[in-house]
Amino acid sequence: MAKQSHTTNGSALAVPPTKEISAQNVESQNLLVFLSINVINVDGNQKIHPNRQNSAQNAEIRLMTEISNKQRKSEFMKTSTSRNSFLLVLTAFIWGIAFVAQSKGGHAVGPYTFNCIRSFIGGMILIPAIQLLDRAQLTSRRPSNHAEEKTLIVGGIICGAVLFVASSLQQLGLYYGSSAGKAGFLTACYIILVPILGIFVKKKCPLSVWISVGITVMGLYLLCVKESLSFQFSDVLLLLCALGFAIHIIVIDHFSPLVDGVRMSCIQFFVCGFLSMIPMFFVDMKHSMAGISAWAPAFSHLDS
Repeated sequence: MAKQSHTTNGSALAVPPTKEISAQNVESQNLLVFLSINVINVDGNQKIHPNRQNSAQNAEIRLMTEISNKQRKSEFMKTSTSRNSFLLVLTAFIWGIAFVAQSKGGHAVGPYTFNCIRSFIGGMILIPAIQLLDRAQLTSRRPSNHAEEKTLIVGGIICGAVLFVASSLQQLGLYYGSSAGKAGFLTACYIILVPILGIFVKKKCPLSVWISVGITVMGLYLLCVKESLSFQFSDVLLLLCALGFAIHIIVIDHFSPLVDGVRMSCIQFFVCGFLSMIPMFFVDMKHSMAGISAWAPAFSHLDS
């Protein structure tokens, strides 16, 4: 390929062919050309024109800064991806081992009481966490006006209401006889429902997701369907729970880019706790002094 040339003050300068800088974007190519045309051949030696020395240096600095920023951004994305993947695996591990505690706790004090207490504990723990994050200036999307505060409250209430329905169905499924392992798998069937529900909100999923959905359906059949094509009552509750958690994920996906996730989680836990108090009073406590008297001693047997 013939080299391009520029003439400055009667001197022809060779500019590197486009092929040699094809790895850079158009802006980088323009900066290289700018540097080249500011080099003047004097007595066979290339020197920087005195009147253009600062401009050439500034252009070179801009070029190097651009390349450095791209490299840092690439490294940051790789680190963030690894960190987020680790956090998701850790979350799945904690979520999975919690089913044993849910089963024992629900049978001891009642399903709604268990949900009520754990929701309030989760909300109270997040209050100091929010303060620490604010002091360390690590809070993302902290509300700064009335509109953002309204979005945060609305998102927390909706997420809390959906969480109440999903977690109550899950706890009832455990209460009516489902094992912890089976409950964990049936609840995880929300991975089937999330991409299906995502179609209605115009969210596309890659082929690998649909292959995973098919494998999950086969696992669901082997786990739940025994001698006949029938489900137990607890299985139906847990599948409805999976639907609830699928809706919960879609709602979170909608609000999380708009608000601070930790604040929204705190609000949703308190909403879920307050909503759980209603069936706790009428079902677990049996809406009577005699029922409350029979319900209260159950807390003394939680360690057994």
